Amino acid sequence: MYAEEARTKFWNTLRVTVKEQGDLFFFTEEKQWAIINKQTSNYHEPCVALDFLWRDEFLRINVYIENNIPLYNKLKARKEEIENELGFNCLWKENDSSTHSNGKGANTRRIEVDIPFNNKMLDFKALAKKAIPIIERYIEVFRGYIDC
Repeated sequence: MYAEEARTKFWNTLRVTVKEQGDLFFFTEEKQWAIINKQTSNYHEPCVALDFLWRDEFLRINVYIENNIPLYNKLKARKEEIENELGFNCLWKENDSSTHSNGKGANTRRIEVDIPFNNKMLDFKALAKKAIPIIERYIEVFRGYIDC
């Protein structure tokens, strides 16, 4: 299976699984990423986002913040409280240029949880079911800080 085919299969599986569980949220996808509860896949505003990284073999659930360092700093100052509300620890990434092939990203920040998978044996439904409760927690906890 190729990355594009896998992404399409994952997004379709996630959409069906979310619907089966009562339409808890919606998402708009664009190739490897999706934005939660927005009518656009525009990631330039702080948002809850997903990155289906087939070649790297993980699904990243994150708050994506581009060019709003004060917001990230405000959130990071409340890291312990936020992680307690989430019920798990996150990776707090700053200057995340690794996600930009052109080296941009000096002002990119992420608060993320990664779900690893083996792309040779990936159960798309199981991955969707594992991701949904984490996405729900992100929406609940970060709703007070960003539009999600």
